[in-house]
Amino acid sequence: MKLLTLGFFILFLGLINLEAQNLSIVGKVLDSETGKPIGGVRILVENSNRGTYSSPTGFFRLSKLANGETLRFASLAYESKSIKLNQITPDTLYVRLKPVPIQFKQIEKVGEITADEIVRRAIQKKKENLAKIQTLQAVVYSKLTFEFDGPLIESAKSESTEPGTIKISATTSQKNDSLQIEAVRHFILETFSNLYADYTKGIKVSEITQRRQTANIPSSVNVFAFNEFFNFFDETVKIINTQFVTPLAENAFDFYQFELLGKTLYSDYYVYDIHVVPITTTFPAFVGNIKIIEGTYNLVEIDLTPSQTSAIAMVDSLRFVQKFNQIDQNYWQPTYLQISAKFRFALIKGWIDLLGDFVATSIVSDAKINSLLPDSIYAKYTSKAITVNSKADSASNEFWENNSLRETTEEEKQIYARIDSAMKSIDSLFSKKQSLFDYGISYGNTSGFNRVVGYSLGISPYVSYKNITANLSPYYSYGLKKYFGEATVTYRTVGSKASTEQQDSMYAKTTVSYLQSNFQELGIQVFSIVETISNDKSVSLLFNSLSSLLFHWDYYDYYRKDGFRINYTINAPNFKFQIGLEDARHFSLRKTTDKSWFSKSLWRENPEIQDATFSSIFLNLETGNAVSLPLLGSLTTDKLSYKVDIKLMFGEKKGSQLLFATFEPSLLLQIPTFYTGYSPMNLSLLIQYGRATKATPSQFLFRMPSGFSFGNFYSARVGLFGGSEYYAVHLQYNLTDIWWRALGLPRYEGRGIDLLLSASIGKFNGNNGIYKSTNGKFYSEVGLGFSRIPTFFSNILVWGFELRFGLPPLGQHRWGWSYIFAFPF
Repeated sequence: MKLLTLGFFILFLGLINLEAQNLSIVGKVLDSETGKPIGGVRILVENSNRGTYSSPTGFFRLSKLANGETLRFASLAYESKSIKLNQITPDTLYVRLKPVPIQFKQIEKVGEITADEIVRRAIQKKKENLAKIQTLQAVVYSKLTFEFDGPLIESAKSESTEPGTIKISATTSQKNDSLQIEAVRHFILETFSNLYADYTKGIKVSEITQRRQTANIPSSVNVFAFNEFFNFFDETVKIINTQFVTPLAENAFDFYQFELLGKTLYSDYYVYDIHVVPITTTFPAFVGNIKIIEGTYNLVEIDLTPSQTSAIAMVDSLRFVQKFNQIDQNYWQPTYLQISAKFRFALIKGWIDLLGDFVATSIVSDAKINSLLPDSIYAKYTSKAITVNSKADSASNEFWENNSLRETTEEEKQIYARIDSAMKSIDSLFSKKQSLFDYGISYGNTSGFNRVVGYSLGISPYVSYKNITANLSPYYSYGLKKYFGEATVTYRTVGSKASTEQQDSMYAKTTVSYLQSNFQELGIQVFSIVETISNDKSVSLLFNSLSSLLFHWDYYDYYRKDGFRINYTINAPNFKFQIGLEDARHFSLRKTTDKSWFSKSLWRENPEIQDATFSSIFLNLETGNAVSLPLLGSLTTDKLSYKVDIKLMFGEKKGSQLLFATFEPSLLLQIPTFYTGYSPMNLSLLIQYGRATKATPSQFLFRMPSGFSFGNFYSARVGLFGGSEYYAVHLQYNLTDIWWRALGLPRYEGRGIDLLLSASIGKFNGNNGIYKSTNGKFYSEVGLGFSRIPTFFSNILVWGFELRFGLPPLGQHRWGWSYIFAFPF
């Protein structure tokens, strides 16, 4: 009996201890004199690296605390305070901090040291700190919420300043509270993640362990974790495509001057308050204050905004507040980040304007440096990644109520409830259609105009079941007075098995975009269509139809083919492979019209091709991360980009056993050169080659591309040069708008006009009776262009143009042009 009693007593003590080890504290930090809440207060469990920061409303929450532990509250310009936890600690703890006077230079002599010397010592201290840290482990909490309103919704601005809030509003005379509007008005994302970083090997992995989001966001898309934690220890900080040199960079004195304002108190330290002022108007720079600890010269806080001459597309009033905490005796780690900004999306200024406020918060806790990382990190990863734990979506609302480091407001609870209701209603409306069949009419190139088909009119109805889609695209040619069309059946598997690092890249770029670019597809086509001659597809058929109809400019040549084709495609990020088998009868066509709206001149004749039946195999391989922009050509990265494109074709002319083949490789390089603060000055280099056998029919041979995109000869006559072999090199050097900024010319929304220099050279050999050879001579041209020209009616659209001038002997007295509309980032 005594043993049984002793056992119950021990169990009772264990339950008491278990409860004591799981205290959860919710509290508010207030100014003891004014009673107003204090935001950004560091709340730290003494003798550990566990802690949090108070929100702008003074709120804080800490869980998994033990009885007897001590919380320390510290904030700039306030006396620090310690509170020991015990069994009678209230569930809601009110902490009042006493302000201390700021010691300004004008009142008290700070010392003989200058602001420049303080910053130089801080830069040196930063270098010492970074040299000491090899690995980092931490728990990161992040929260972000959005509130969107479109032109058909009028909503009052919230007065909440809770970090992680976007408020976007647009004035209108109506308010529409439909389910669709409710489903896209609010978005809330919240995550806990484990951060693992090995700086010696360049590995940084964030594993999201818990996450929640409103029902209008697929859980797989919620990868909101500061894997790329903005750190002002870095030499530069990049926001969208604007890169800022930080005030503690090695070359900081080339961009900033520093002014010592005075000293204040932070915990047991005195802190220098230094004002940062940019001395450049050419490059992006910050303005604001940094706080550096006296004696140790560690950075403890930054509060910076972009200068007036710095620009981020569609973003205004951007502000960074970052706080650092002492991890060990010598190293201070960034443990808090708050980003706020205002947005303006002006689709049509004065008519469709979207305004927004953005605030996001991330808090780092339990940071450990130079400890061993899990072996799995090194086994699976070689660079940066964001992963999601399989149990990340399993936590209940109770978990978030007890552990979230930011309060869930009553407004947010209502948002969750409304969106849950809206999404259930929307799902019920479309569930039957989505689960069985889909059907409709898709866009196709069945309607248009050119000199051979004349006007064509058609539709593209489709029906799909699961992964299978059947498409019919009939159209009628008013010029040829015939019906054409094709019937296609495709089977697509989306999101094929990828490697571990590809899957991690998926999370970094969001699941949706990854799945759209990661698929396998098998297609079968039966057709009788009008096809364009050669592999050159650089001008869209829609644009070609408009230019032909209005301006008498028909880029392509045409022939008819009847037959069938089988295609198999593998598409993955930075990789595409396609193989096709085709059997078709080819027919020559003649032009049927000389009419266009604004010209009475005669069209050039459509060339005759080799009429016969051909069996052919096509292979196409693309790999690389470069993007060929037709005019702007600007890079969003400071790393070398490339793309390799290889086209192969093997064919046989039926009835003659005549075999033929073509080989067409190309290499695109985009090479960043000089820092500009935005997209770097860069050189785009495209090298092209093509070779065909002597027996290759004319419709499979090459012709000189002379359209509107990079890789074309703008000044060359359309449809003149071509052959069975060619060499071509295209250059475009984008000087960006740094020349405009350096000259001090007037800017529009902080930016100037990009300057582009270009040149192309190439020769085509072999006379096939359709296109002329250059007879061993090179066709060459040089060009001058301008881009990022404002449209003025919109801030999300810019335009540009380029002029090319032919050089002797082949291009003499010839010129051409190109233009483009694009986004400003």
